This record gives sequence, C-alpha cells and structure tokens, in this order.
Amino acid sequence: MIQKSFLYLFILLFFSCTYTQKINTGQGAYDLKQYAIAIDYLTEEYGEAKQSEQKASIAFLLGKSYQYTNNDQQALNWFNKSVGHENSTDALRELAFAYKKLENYPAAISNFEKLQNRLGKNAQITREINICRQAIGFFEKDDRYEYTTTALGFNSAYNDYGLTRYGEFLVFTSDRNESEGDALYNWTGNSFSDLYLAAPDGAQPQPFDADLNTDFNEGTACFSQDLDEMIFTRCYAETDGDEYCKLMRSFKEDGIWSEPKVLNFVRDGINYGHPCFIENDDVLVFALQKKGSKGFDLYYSERTRKNWSQPAPLPDQINSQGNEKFPTSHGDTLFFSSDYWPGIGGFDIFMTVLDNGEWSNPVNLKSPINSGADDFSFILKNDSRQAQTEMSGYFSSNRNISKGDDIFYFEKRIKENIEIIEEPKEEPKDSIQVFLAVKVVAMELEDPTNPQSEVIDKIPLNDATIVIDRLNNQKFQTDNKGILIQEIAPDGRYRLKVSKENYLSKTKDINTNSIDYNQKDKSYTINVEVVLDRLIKNEEIVLKNIYYDFDRWEIREDAQPSLNELAKILKDNPEIKIQLASHTDCQGNDAYNLNLSQKRAQSATDFIVQTGIASSRIQALGYGETALINQCKCRDCSEEDHQENRRTTFKIID
Repeated sequence: MIQKSFLYLFILLFFSCTYTQKINTGQGAYDLKQYAIAIDYLTEEYGEAKQSEQKASIAFLLGKSYQYTNNDQQALNWFNKSVGHENSTDALRELAFAYKKLENYPAAISNFEKLQNRLGKNAQITREINICRQAIGFFEKDDRYEYTTTALGFNSAYNDYGLTRYGEFLVFTSDRNESEGDALYNWTGNSFSDLYLAAPDGAQPQPFDADLNTDFNEGTACFSQDLDEMIFTRCYAETDGDEYCKLMRSFKEDGIWSEPKVLNFVRDGINYGHPCFIENDDVLVFALQKKGSKGFDLYYSERTRKNWSQPAPLPDQINSQGNEKFPTSHGDTLFFSSDYWPGIGGFDIFMTVLDNGEWSNPVNLKSPINSGADDFSFILKNDSRQAQTEMSGYFSSNRNISKGDDIFYFEKRIKENIEIIEEPKEEPKDSIQVFLAVKVVAMELEDPTNPQSEVIDKIPLNDATIVIDRLNNQKFQTDNKGILIQEIAPDGRYRLKVSKENYLSKTKDINTNSIDYNQKDKSYTINVEVVLDRLIKNEEIVLKNIYYDFDRWEIREDAQPSLNELAKILKDNPEIKIQLASHTDCQGNDAYNLNLSQKRAQSATDFIVQTGIASSRIQALGYGETALINQCKCRDCSEEDHQENRRTTFKIID
C-alpha cells in the first residue's frame, strides 16, 4: 500500500510533499514540515552554533517546531532564548502569543507592549492586548453553576481528538500506535491517524472499520441521523505531487460500509476537513482552506437530489480574519473553534444559533470549557439536561501540556438552593475599543473572461483601496492577505468605498450603534468581507429572479431586489454604462417576441432610472428570440429550456 503522509488535522491541515528528499539539516527538515526530525537536528545545531545571531535563528525555528508539535512550554522556552540572543520582532511576537496560550496574560501583555513600542501604534497588537485583559475575566466563576471536567479513560499518550456521536458509541481520531501502517509521521513523530470506536464508559477503543482506515490519514467524521451515511476526512495525493485533505463519503449497506468516494464538489489543490451535518442532514458544514491561503473558513453545502451543491462560506459574523475549524451541531446551535475571535488563547470554542435564517454573533464558552491551549470538537450529549445538570458533553483540548490532544467529558450543574437573580443590564463602558476588520476578496472563475462561469474559489485582494467617510475620507490599503484593521468609534455610522483597478467598486455601510456590546468587553471587532467583481466588458450577465406575468412587461415586486442591486452597482461605479437586455423563448412569432422583449427591457430601465441613475447610462434593448442560449428544437424544448431563454441581462459597454 502507499505509505501514509498526514496533514496534521488539528494544527493546520496543510499540504506536504510525498516525494523523498534527503534531509541533513534542521532547516531542511523544518521546510519539509518534518518537525519531529527538525527538533533533533536543530537542538544539536544550537549547541554547536558560536554566533549569537545564528543561535537566535535556530532557537526561533525550534520554538516554531515545538509549537507545531503542540509542546507549548518548550515553544515558549525557545522563543525566550531567541529573543535573548537577538530580540527580533518575529521572536517577540511569537513569545507574546506563547505566553497568552499558557494563560500568563501579564507576561503576554508586557511583550505585546514591547512589540508595539518597537512598531508604533498597531491596531492588531492593541486588539491582542485588550483580548488578554478581557481573557482574565473569562475565568471568573458563575455562582449559579459548577463545572466538572474529566479526561476520558480511553485517552492515550498520543493525540486523541475530533469526537463525534455514533448511536450509543463515540467515534474519534487518534495517532496512537495501533493505527494502520508501520511508518511514523515526521511532523509529530507519532503514527498516522485513524478513526476509532469507543463506548462512553471508557472501555478499550477499537479501530472503527478496517476498510475505512488505511495507510493514509483518516479523521474527523460525522454521521447521518439514521447512521447509514458517514462523511470523513482523508489526506492523500492522487499522484506524486502535494497532498491535500478531502471529504469522503460512505454508505452502510447490510451492516457493511461501502468503499468511500470523494464528495462531488471537492477540488484538487484545496484542503477540506471537519464535516458536520445540520438541518436534518440536508446541509453539510465543514472547514475549507482556500487555494493559496494558510487560513481556514467554515463553508456549507446543501444536499441536492443526487449530490451536494457547490460550497458557499458561512457569513462574516462566523468567519473571521483568522481560522475557523471543527464545526459541530446540536439542534439549531452550531459550535466551532476560532483562533481570532476574542478568547482565552489558542483555539477557543464558540457557539452561534440559527434563527429565522440568520446566524447570531458567536459567544465564547469561556472557562473551564476553553483554556489558553487549543480547545475544539465540542459536542453535547443528547440527554444533556437532566435534573440538576444544565449541560453535559465532550470536547477536545491539548491543555494537558505533558501529552498531546485529549478528549474530556464535562458537566455543567446548577448549584442547589441558589436563587437566580437576573442582573440588570448595564450600558457598555465608554472606553471599549472597536476595530473594523475588512477583508477584500474576489471570486476566482473557472473562465476568467466569462462572468457567468462557475466560481471555484475566493482569493484575497491586496492593495485594494478603502475609503472610510467618517475618518475624513482617508484612504487605506489592504495587506497581502486582503485585510485592513482600523479602530473606529463605538457609536456611529460609516460608509466604506472599496476599489481596485480592473474591478467594480463597492460601498458597504457599517452601523456601530446597533451593536449590543457586553459590559465586560474591553474590545469588539466588526468583521466584514467585501467581494469585488472583476470588470469584464461586453459579456452578458443574467439578472436572477426577473420574471414577468404572461404577455406583460410591468416590473413585478419579486423582480425589484435584483434591479435595485444593479442600480447600486451603477451608483458605486459612476463611470460605467450598461446595456440592459430582455430575451424571450422561441414560442410566439418573431415580431411579437421582439416587441414584448423591448417593452420589458424598457420597463427595467425605467425602474433603475427612478432610483437616480441617468438614463444616458443605460441602453435598453429587446432581443426577442434572436439570442437563445440552448439548442433544443422549439417544439421539443422543456419548460426548463424555455425558462432558461426567458431572461433579463446586462453587460458593461464601452
């Protein structure tokens, strides 16, 4: 069998190479993400190094290697040594985050302040200082409840994580010695991961299924409610190139799991992981690492009649400028982990609730569920509320610094004889700092010259210009990740104008008055994503949901949102002109169809002009049936074919 090569699901799900290359230096092993080997080389090289600058560089690589292998205390020790030798900006930044992850917030704040003194005022560093101050409050106990957290008996000396329910049993991921294959993974020095089945009582786990666990890496599964369908992660390379993690699908037939197949929407060159069913198994939520990015966002796909729809990202109040991973669900509540939203350190677990089609702002679960370490894969027991138990379930964490990841059971119990008194809501402090984090992206199209072609990815736009009206119309530029972070007032309305050469400009309104700030918050981040469309001239774009009554041309109410959206494009881009066209199907005679389509195009144009757009910027044109987009013979066309031809379009013209 092909030797396993694993993308450590917990740390990064990041690709590595399958080809063999001779390694004889710590830097070489580090560059190939073979961190366990790198530590051995680098430790020896550090002892042999003579110059302080050389020792600083080696110590920094050792700190990063220990960081990637989840040894946070050793990472901090080596970052400290690196700073002592050279005091570089990178080492100082990593040292501050290492102290934060180990819950030494005063030391973290001190080092972030040193970093700010060196770099000058920096919104991102100020935000981290405020988060560290706020994190201390996350450890305050609520007198109404008491928690118990217990490491499960089947945890090993290796990494055990990614728990999910499987009927009365539990399925989790582990890289313990019993895993398939004889090779060790050079990232961690452990075996490669497999799926394991365990009983909640802590009995010795067993491999989940011999046909699903392979010499590749398997992990983080989810199951349908009837337990007959599973989706899980497997990381491998199709050929001798780079490896990527894919979502696999298997069905149970007569008690036997079928040969897993890659989900239909999975594309090469993109990492997928951590699947989770919601909405009665009709929606799949998962983590996705966009091409060319080191970060993960949460995406969703909807079940279709035969397969799954193309993925779309969850909204901005969930996806941040950092990483979001390990989604799980319980009813209408989604749990996930983020290393960006204000928390205690590392990855924290957050919850958001779906209400009337909208996701609420994420709420941090605080201590003791969250810690300074990485906390993730949170699931509730189905019978969570019993007697004095408010909530119970499981989560994964690497808070036990002497080991790797472990799985914990928790209970949140209501204290007996405690009178619950609702505290009056206080107004937020005037001193709260509000940061606007804007990420500017563009849709990568399968055919870059065709605006109607399939979207295959979102890519960040660096050097995009952002003008903020209430900041004296000052111009800002996005960084190489397409991100701008700027401090704004906690009570005001802002309008952003985002632009970049060869893209259509877009405005975005922000209202901080409507935010329900928490009294204890020291800072609050508004996360905004702006998608710019590439400026493509003389190519037709179909306006969705533009329908007319039979033999009529008046604009119906359900067509108005699309036309209002087109009007906004024209307002945001006063230099462009468009042709607005209407098409009919092939039914009816040519003259009738041409006349009807011209009236419909003119009605749409008149509607947009009424919003304040000059009529000279719009050319109304009816095509009748002269530009059909499918090749069926008219008498043989289905209603779907006719509907495809009955369309209203626009294109940007010179």
